[in-house]
Amino acid sequence: MSPSLANAAHFNPSAWPDQKRALSLVESSLEVLNREARTWFIVTTSQVRGRLSEANLRLALNQVQQRHACLNSCIVKSEGSTNPSPFHFAPAPAAIPLRIVKKTEAQNWQALVNQELNQPLDASQSLIRAVLVRDHQVRDRSYLIITTHHAISDGSSCMALHAELLSICQAPAQPCDSSWLRPSPTLPPATEQSVPASLQGNLGKLKILRFFCRSFLEQIFSPIVTLLPEQPSTISERQCYCLHHVLPPDLYQALLHRCRVERTTVHGALCAAMARAVLAEMPNQKRRRISCQSALDMRRSKLVPPEARQTLVNLASSVRALHTIGPKTAFWDLARCVKRKINHAIAQNTPFKLWFMGKVMVDYCLTHPNFVGTTLFISNMGRVDLPQQYGELELESISFAAATSLSAGVFYLYTSTFADQMQLNFMFSTPSFSPERMERLVKATIEQIWQAC
Repeated sequence: MSPSLANAAHFNPSAWPDQKRALSLVESSLEVLNREARTWFIVTTSQVRGRLSEANLRLALNQVQQRHACLNSCIVKSEGSTNPSPFHFAPAPAAIPLRIVKKTEAQNWQALVNQELNQPLDASQSLIRAVLVRDHQVRDRSYLIITTHHAISDGSSCMALHAELLSICQAPAQPCDSSWLRPSPTLPPATEQSVPASLQGNLGKLKILRFFCRSFLEQIFSPIVTLLPEQPSTISERQCYCLHHVLPPDLYQALLHRCRVERTTVHGALCAAMARAVLAEMPNQKRRRISCQSALDMRRSKLVPPEARQTLVNLASSVRALHTIGPKTAFWDLARCVKRKINHAIAQNTPFKLWFMGKVMVDYCLTHPNFVGTTLFISNMGRVDLPQQYGELELESISFAAATSLSAGVFYLYTSTFADQMQLNFMFSTPSFSPERMERLVKATIEQIWQAC
């Protein structure tokens, strides 16, 4: 054990004696992905200016571990349980792991993020870990990289956790009064409990089954174009990587203005740009059917209890929409179509239905490792509403991504905007994608945005 862990003050592994419950369908599926495929845990990175000391960060991690039951928990296998879930939460056996890295000139923070994306997260020990990176070239600049299990968090709550940690670091001796995350002394209830009444009971089960059958038949009779893996591979052979870009400020402002004029969303525009970049990769650029999977933050749903929206919890879902595009498809027509189909899917309660399909989809993907179920996946958090100043500490930038080793041929993007900087994290795995191919796709996507604006 490292000295920083051995000397961790105030850690109490039995602080919350009631943090034992079986994992829900969604949580179990995410733990299976974590164990079997090193996939879907979340890596959030903040760039901090000011003296962020190891001692203060250690104290801050201890405090948040005591404030949030899920950070004071681990996931273990259920032996001889009659519950359908094979896992349950249990008290964490140790403090949150913290690693200190002094970055050399040959390193960059993106390389360390890639290391975290490929480092397994042992959920039987902890559901979170942290890395503090010292910048060799810029004095008093640090990078805080936090990896969390998706069963207990999503991108939005992970970013709020960064704000809470920085708030504690600026005054570690004072009680934390975070307005971004409420203390959660008990584990949150299963996500599925927030589903609308129309999806509950036997009639609700019938609607979910019908949705599942329609989605399955759609895969068979409405085949989509995907970026085929350059080299077939097993899940264990894959390495996950992130290509990080910041949209130029003038292009970001132009994109916002044009989206308002065209009466669509930035998300729709990003999907259109990525779709046209994929079409350009095809040998014969005729009309093609593609699918775009869009992540959604369910905190915006009125069905989610208000007290759950400010806790460290996973409230993410997604919707999938089909689009037929060709060389003559207008950029902004496609962007508006994306917006319209997402709104329609939300009105049909599709994000809630997907919570019940997780296990089936995970089992199929694990047994068919080269299956590609969608063309694009976009998780757009939008504007991140966090302070920049925390006493002497300044949050210069923050971004997030998820490990994606399982999906071999999907074009992934995780994006957020903070301090008028739009951070773009394009994800891929080798050997399914070569870095050169991904660089070409990313360049084509950004060029599409320039041309559209």
